[in-house]
Amino acid sequence: MEKLINLPTIDAITEFVHGADESGDTVLVSKDGFRVQIDGASLLGMMSVIGSDIRVKCLGTSERLRSIIDRYSIAR
Repeated sequence: MEKLINLPTIDAITEFVHGADESGDTVLVSKDGFRVQIDGASLLGMMSVIGSDIRVKCLGTSERLRSIIDRYSIAR
């Protein structure tokens, strides 16, 4: 799965990190247009993308993580 999302608040970042950690799969995040990837389960790493349009890449997701991604999804 690959989606473009925006996590506008610290609460949204925290919710995403917990969902990514619980999914058990590798969740990679990068700012849209950049090649540097961040571990989606890293709170410190995810704080660097707060409020930015980010691209989420993961092979499989839990129902909770899919729900979070859908909630913060943006259309382009």
